[in-house]
Amino acid sequence: FSERLREQIREKLGAAYGVQAFNLPGRAFPGYGRMLVLLTVDRPQVPAIVAEIQRLAEGLAREGVQPEEFRRAINPSLAGIKDLLQANRYWLGTVLSGSRQHPEQLQWARTIQADHAAITPEELSALARRYLDPGRAAVFTALPVEAGRSPSP
Repeated sequence: FSERLREQIREKLGAAYGVQAFNLPGRAFPGYGRMLVLLTVDRPQVPAIVAEIQRLAEGLAREGVQPEEFRRAINPSLAGIKDLLQANRYWLGTVLSGSRQHPEQLQWARTIQADHAAITPEELSALARRYLDPGRAAVFTALPVEAGRSPSP
């Protein structure tokens, strides 16, 4: 999803430089989490860009992940994991922090590299079909107050 957003929103439309998509799984409620897309665009572009993001999500859910786009996305991710495993910040802030309540984090750290290397385009396509339904999306936009107007309550 991030790769498609980058290509369309940044490269083709030139609407935003930094485009991020990521999942925040919930621990309190199994099966609950959030898939977020974050970007900054000019105010007049907001409706069109929201529609484009929803179109891209729907297309990914319908078409699935193509092998070439999978390679473009997974290779940097695997390199990032390799670097992450060598960083104290990761071990202290992610693995050890909260590991008393969630001891599975210790195992995740041991298998993260192999787990990510085993991901397939077919698995991601199934996840896209399951979770990227624009009809279930909640859209939140934060807009600056226009000059000369006071913010609404």
